[in-house]
Amino acid sequence: MVQPTMLVHLNIAEVLRRWPRTARVFIHRRMACVGCPIARFESVADAAEAYHLPPTELVDALRRACGWRRRGPPRLKPRGRNDGHGRTGSLIGRRSD
Repeated sequence: MVQPTMLVHLNIAEVLRRWPRTARVFIHRRMACVGCPIARFESVADAAEAYHLPPTELVDALRRACGWRRRGPPRLKPRGRNDGHGRTGSLIGRRSD
C-alpha cells in the first residue's frame, strides 16, 4: 500500500491508474495531465511546479479524492480503567477536542 506521504513522488499516470477518482482533481484545476503522454514520466510534485501550484495543496486535494484523511497525529484509543470522571485510559498524550 502506498503511504499518502509518498503520493507526491508517484508519477501522474500511476496515480490515475490506482485512483481513477483523482482525475477530477486535475481537470478541476485545468491541468492537462489526464491523457497527457508525459504523465508517465512526471511526478505529482513536477506537475504542481509546472502549473505553479503549491505541491501540498495538490496532494491534499488528491488525498481527499482518494478518501484519505488529512495528515495529523493519530487519535489515541482509551485503554485501562476509568479515572473517576467517566474517562478511561491515560490522560498523558490525550488530545482534547
